[in-house]
Amino acid sequence: DSGQILFLDAVLRPQSPVNRFLWNLDRGDHPHTQDALTTLIGRHFKIHTLVNLPYYYDYVFYLGVKKP
Repeated sequence: DSGQILFLDAVLRPQSPVNRFLWNLDRGDHPHTQDALTTLIGRHFKIHTLVNLPYYYDYVFYLGVKKP
């Protein structure tokens, strides 16, 4: 079976006071760090593209294909 993933999510940056403040206001119960998301996605997909998109939150964008 082949498959692709396109994934975009806000990530937790504990060292950033603004990021921590916004996560405290957010309704998300389980924010993840970029390292945690990379590990989770990398278990099943070969990541071809990883882009950091800083805004009020820091976002990450992943593009990958399913591992055989």
